[in-house]
Amino acid sequence: MMDEGRTIKMTTEIYDLLKQCVTGKSADDYVFTREGKAVLDFRGAWWALCVKAGVGEYVGKDKRGKPIYEGLLFHDLRRSAVRNMVAAGIPDVVCMKISGHKSRSVFDRYNVVSTTDVAEATQKLEDRKLRVKMELAPRLAPAIQGRSRNSLKTA
Repeated sequence: MMDEGRTIKMTTEIYDLLKQCVTGKSADDYVFTREGKAVLDFRGAWWALCVKAGVGEYVGKDKRGKPIYEGLLFHDLRRSAVRNMVAAGIPDVVCMKISGHKSRSVFDRYNVVSTTDVAEATQKLEDRKLRVKMELAPRLAPAIQGRSRNSLKTA
């Protein structure tokens, strides 16, 4: 459900930014305000910012004359957050708790596996194989010394 809260630890940067937002406000005030009024919908400001940044554009107007926006949506940042957490090595179950994903199937839609991810996984397997060989070689060498190739096959 959307009305369920969750507790997560804030990064220092997020804490500092939120601290600035509540400075001088009472406990009953909204966190996000503009000219003393609550910010309840920031889509227009987000769209304008994205257009300025070159990651969005207005492509026309709807029947009511309101602008139609295409580009980066605020919700798109959720996928980036999931990808960043996974890339940082945070276990999936912890990522799901932080991002609020309750089902594995929805989480997996956010955690898109790229060809780079597959290449990195293959390299990790190769690296592990080499480490295991290097660790085992000194232990196996004394047992192998003095044995012929044929005796190793039957051993």
